[in-house]
Amino acid sequence: MEDIKDIYTRVYKRCPQDGETLYRLIKALMKNKNISERGNYAGVHKDILLAGNFGIGKTTMVRECAKELNLPFHEFIASTNGGIDLGFDENFYDVINELWLENDDELLNGVILINNLEEIFIHNAQKNLGNYIKKQTLEISDTIVHLDNIIYVGEFDISNYLNKSNFTAKFRIDKLFSRKNRDALIKKELWRQYNSRIYKVFNSRDMRNIFSRQIIMPDLDKEDIRRVLLNSSISEYQEFLSHLDIDEFGGFTNKEVIDYIVSRVNESPLKLNAISPILENLYIDAKKHIKKP
Repeated sequence: MEDIKDIYTRVYKRCPQDGETLYRLIKALMKNKNISERGNYAGVHKDILLAGNFGIGKTTMVRECAKELNLPFHEFIASTNGGIDLGFDENFYDVINELWLENDDELLNGVILINNLEEIFIHNAQKNLGNYIKKQTLEISDTIVHLDNIIYVGEFDISNYLNKSNFTAKFRIDKLFSRKNRDALIKKELWRQYNSRIYKVFNSRDMRNIFSRQIIMPDLDKEDIRRVLLNSSISEYQEFLSHLDIDEFGGFTNKEVIDYIVSRVNESPLKLNAISPILENLYIDAKKHIKKP
């Protein structure tokens, strides 16, 4: 069995934004994979809830970990329409069918990412989700396939959940505070309330029954974004940099270019998803979009 540190080192080159979360995720996936190797694994399988804000690389991290562990990877999205089944029937069976075709075996093995999981919380449909992912067998093309080997990773967008839950910060701020201190206090109080709300969600009985391993991925700061741009082997910025013509950018250095991109990504609600349009704008007219400090 390969050492977890070697796997971590390789995946980190592609997903360097948060090493601690990455290590915990690999460890959880490896434990599931090892204990479910063609043996008596009943009762020991544990699924994973990966929580964090939008656009910080949760999906990429899970996908790259699955690839490194040679596990088939599929994802489906929880419906935003509400209702009892949240539209899971068609998506669930389609994904299982694809997984069965990839495995070419009645004992399925792989990682299924459940995206948009906050919709499940909002519509209070945790029990229904549990019924789906706790299925031990399923009939596909007249064949009974075994599902106990599948690792389910629920992806949960904290900010989206809080926004849709009519969550507001309620506190009084003295007018004598400076603007800077007032903003800092608001941010601190909001984060405290976020954590309080999240704690209640994560510790609900239904959620514990579905996802026994829970990993919270912290939000990105400027250094995290810079690390992704400079160190990630799958970063679009690396390709962009290889074509960079300094003359085209009016004498701006690579550092000034990346400082601009980091600042724009940090300000964008799309976070890492904003890199593509930012780079496209730079390609079109660098002088227009990059200002000297």
